[in-house]
Amino acid sequence: MRGSGCNNCGGTGYSGRLPIFEFMPLTPGIRKMVVDREPESQLRSVFRQLGHGGLMNSGIGKLIQGLTAAEEVIRVTFEDDVNS
Repeated sequence: MRGSGCNNCGGTGYSGRLPIFEFMPLTPGIRKMVVDREPESQLRSVFRQLGHGGLMNSGIGKLIQGLTAAEEVIRVTFEDDVNS
């Protein structure tokens, strides 16, 4: 999917904003890790092991639905992906 642009979007192919997000349920195990000040990388690892996706997965879902372009998903998730 790639935005083609029009007068309404100023030729960008995008209009408005569409959220992508990651949600971490605060389970007793996750809570203990936070209290124990475990590194973010360890929290993310456990989060993924529990079957939860991150920002990239959320963006890919929007991409599959045809709501955004791959370039935009990569642009907004690159920093998150580099830091995980």
